[in-house]
Amino acid sequence: MWENLSYFRGIEKVGGWVKDFGPATVDGVACQKLGFYHSEALVYFRYIDVTTGRLAMTGTEDNATREAGEVFAGGIRFPQTMTITRKEGGKTLIQTIVFEKITVNETFPDSLFATPLATVN
Repeated sequence: MWENLSYFRGIEKVGGWVKDFGPATVDGVACQKLGFYHSEALVYFRYIDVTTGRLAMTGTEDNATREAGEVFAGGIRFPQTMTITRKEGGKTLIQTIVFEKITVNETFPDSLFATPLATVN
């Protein structure tokens, strides 16, 4: 889920851009709709609650990928849920991921990252 941490930051440095689409309503909430363009074919829309500044939803044009809710960790806002909808074999499959706990800058012992040496036969 690296995208949740950095996908919208520094987009202009890699040829992308942000476009303001103005007012929009998501689940009855008045929002501002922003388009984050990574290319003409890869766009994510973020809907920001105009009253609270809270992220109401992130999604693609057809909302095949939709983020909603929020969890604060280390002063950073993360989505509480991600719902991914896709068509496969004539069926609509829906996968929902619920983030129960998010930690930021947690430290781990170096031994967890040890890589064994390759053996040559």
